[in-house]
Amino acid sequence: MRKTTAAFAVALAIAGVTVFSASPAGAITNCSSYFIDTPRVGARCTSSAGALSTVMAIAYCRRDLVPQKVVYGRSVRVHETSVADCGAGWYAANHGYALGS
Repeated sequence: MRKTTAAFAVALAIAGVTVFSASPAGAITNCSSYFIDTPRVGARCTSSAGALSTVMAIAYCRRDLVPQKVVYGRSVRVHETSVADCGAGWYAANHGYALGS
């Protein structure tokens, strides 16, 4: 039991070092999401220094008497705009974005 616990602690320590050693220089910066019109939202980033290089718009869509749905835009490179469209009869109630590589 002690060997298993010790091995698990070592694995966590190594994983922690890996997670926390990531450089902030590899991140996308200057990102924003915004309403384009009633059913659509956009997301755009204007700077990237490395590993992360794409952005995707996220729209939280609503309609009367129907559960909320989440719509994702196309993943685009820095300086391009991703658009998430809720569709006819829906409206974007909130927005956000996700970053990727």
